[in-house]
Amino acid sequence: MAQTPVSLDAPKVALQGHLDSWVDSDRTSTIAQVADPAMANRFVPVARGLERGQVGAAVWIRFTVVNRQPADKEWWLEVHPAFLRHIVLYAPDGRGGYAAREDGTSIPFAQREIGYRNPLFKLEIPDGELRTYYMRIDSGVWRTVKLTLWQPTAFLSAVGKEQLLFGLYIGIYMLLTLASLWFERVMRDRVYLCFALYVSGCIFTTLTTTGLWQQYVMPAHPQWFPALFMLSMAFMFGSCIQFFFHFVNMPRSRPRFTRIYLNSVWTFCALAFMFSLTPYGRYAVHLVQLGMVLVIIPASVIVLWRPALRSANEIRLTFIVGGVFLTGSFFYVSLVNYQFLPSTWFSQNAMYISSMTFFLIVFYAVSRRYYAMRLDKELAQHKMLRISHRSEQELEKLVDVRTRELIKAKQSVESALSHAQTVQREQRQFIATVSHELRTPLAVIDATAQNLEREAAAASSKGRARVQKIRQATRRLSLLFDDYLNDERFEQFSHGISPQKIPILPLFEDAVDAAQALSDHHVPHIEVDPGLLLHADPNGLRLILRTLVDNAVKYSPPGSNIVLSARETLGGWHIDIADDGPAIREDERERIFERYYRGRARANRVGTGLGLTLARQFVQQHGGELTLICPPGGGNIFRIFLPVAQV
Repeated sequence: MAQTPVSLDAPKVALQGHLDSWVDSDRTSTIAQVADPAMANRFVPVARGLERGQVGAAVWIRFTVVNRQPADKEWWLEVHPAFLRHIVLYAPDGRGGYAAREDGTSIPFAQREIGYRNPLFKLEIPDGELRTYYMRIDSGVWRTVKLTLWQPTAFLSAVGKEQLLFGLYIGIYMLLTLASLWFERVMRDRVYLCFALYVSGCIFTTLTTTGLWQQYVMPAHPQWFPALFMLSMAFMFGSCIQFFFHFVNMPRSRPRFTRIYLNSVWTFCALAFMFSLTPYGRYAVHLVQLGMVLVIIPASVIVLWRPALRSANEIRLTFIVGGVFLTGSFFYVSLVNYQFLPSTWFSQNAMYISSMTFFLIVFYAVSRRYYAMRLDKELAQHKMLRISHRSEQELEKLVDVRTRELIKAKQSVESALSHAQTVQREQRQFIATVSHELRTPLAVIDATAQNLEREAAAASSKGRARVQKIRQATRRLSLLFDDYLNDERFEQFSHGISPQKIPILPLFEDAVDAAQALSDHHVPHIEVDPGLLLHADPNGLRLILRTLVDNAVKYSPPGSNIVLSARETLGGWHIDIADDGPAIREDERERIFERYYRGRARANRVGTGLGLTLARQFVQQHGGELTLICPPGGGNIFRIFLPVAQV
């Protein structure tokens, strides 16, 4: 039985309750076949929207109208929802046939009769005349369809209000997104970033499901709409699950499980999107909704339920109230879309209302979280300020104590330094006095020895030898005073060295001349390039060479060779003082450089045990090293290494 005709007696007339439908399973019927009176009985009344049928079928809708307003012959037919792929309206052409007009997401906006987000057709309906219209809907997985006839002025007025509401709706979403991104930048908490992504996904889905994306963003590319529609759905579902996991702190409590679960959800969404690009893409939306409703959403609720109950009050209440509200709205809309419940104004706007309410609740919760963290931060700052103030006071006390200790230590050091300087001056004065007092007896002894030597010229050789030994001993003692009991030695230690370019040959000759008083027919050999220049302190190197040559003369047999040589080497110079004397015992080779140490072979020799110690110290002041080499064939070589750049 056909539905009763619709009487157009108001500016807006809903056609629900006045529609007949027939499902064309093979999608081959034409308007001539469908409008044939023999087909009339195949149409059945649509009580609650379109009848559920198999996926991929075409749906024919029939309705009859009669215009009761003589002044208004032009009416606009709005078809809802906006994402119907292909719609063909067959209007009577006045000649017994029907004229076809197309609309839907597969038609570019420039080819539509009226540029509006929903399919919209202009109808000319004469006064008092019954007119029957047919509409063929081919939308893949078709949903509830709502038809409304408008007078143009009433429609334009409604569209103005609608655009205002959509502007407020999307504007609030964008403000929530920007605020969340600001919170994320300030707090460095990923839950705000996930919330911003979730809200952005809802904005994207709203634009595609309402037709605003195709109307304002991509009006000339309808071929991309199915993929973008599927992308918006997949992104919104994935970002929703990810936000809830971060909202209840699952990445911290169960990081590995969270990573696996979220990767699985995003993989499912990515596969659904790629599936929408195939020839079977019309099943993609159906697949996503079934997967979410039957698997992912129930599993997520089960997984997150216990962590949510253990979280803070705002998280727990938001998860329970908001999650149940949003999930219930999603299930409700799904039941309406699949014809289990009737389509109403609330069902058409349920997702907008529920998502807006949910996002406001969540934003309130995350804002409370921010304010709680900010309060904790301020409390921590106040605590740190108190600790800092207390530490500052303690530090001031400690600095005062340390300052007094430093002043006391400074006074002690100054007193010790003054005492040391006094002792040093007295020591030098004493040394100068002793040196002066000893030089006079030495001069007397030497003069007496000279007289004895002249008087003993005709005496025996034995007497002359004894006199010569006295003179040698006198000269040796004088040399000891010259080397150790003078200010020059102390100045070397107190003022350091002054390296400069100097020739080595004059220093070798000076060392040989100074050792003649101790020499017993020793034969000196100087092997050096006359033009060889070294970088060293001349006074310090002179004392070093005198000490080494004196030792070579004192501890080598009479008549033996003393070889002085110098040569350039890698990074500096080698200076060798070699003798033919007996090799120093192995267990004494390092100890001879110790202060006051004298080997067993030197026990009967004149000396203080300071010469080699001072010589090594002077060499080290040059940045070099003094070492002893004992060749297998006998003898001793004292080697000085002086670097090019002294430290």
